[in-house]
Amino acid sequence: MSDIAKRAKYSSALAPIILIGGWTIAESSWSAYDPMRQTISELAAGDAPTKVFMTAVFVLTGICHIISASGLRNAAMPGRIALGVGGAAIVAVAFAPLPSVAEHSPAHTTIATISFAAMSVWPLLAMRKQLTTPWMLSSKGSWFGALFLGALSLIFLASWLTESSYAGFLERMLAGSQAFWPWGLVRDTRKSAANAS
Repeated sequence: MSDIAKRAKYSSALAPIILIGGWTIAESSWSAYDPMRQTISELAAGDAPTKVFMTAVFVLTGICHIISASGLRNAAMPGRIALGVGGAAIVAVAFAPLPSVAEHSPAHTTIATISFAAMSVWPLLAMRKQLTTPWMLSSKGSWFGALFLGALSLIFLASWLTESSYAGFLERMLAGSQAFWPWGLVRDTRKSAANAS
């Protein structure tokens, strides 16, 4: 799998483990927290008892995506840049937390929006047109990825704006799917290479 650097194999696998494992540990240690309704960002809010832990989770997850972007050499450069921007925005989210669980922050909302947008569009920007391209980098796979992640983003946004009681659950569906996508590309590349040999 020379099209993918070894560092990207590890970072793409670690990103969802760190993020999903991190929010699971954080929410389980905070009895008053409702993961169905409350967002992941609230776990890192200024007055949250899990602030330090969840801040570290955001930083490590973002760094993993940046490393993955640098090593997914079979993805087109615009897609790799978008993935890197998404990772950098996740790191930035950690340093622009919600002031408190009950308060919103324009800076936090802007950075989180950039993160979700970049992490949704990068599969489309990573598209390749070679015949030997893994499915996830093909035209169909790239469009599917962008439409799937984009739809999840819009559904979450609508639920957040309407203060739905399922906003937390929908954000986890979105963030988890975005975290797994680079790892999926690594797996798809490995499968494609095995079929070609």
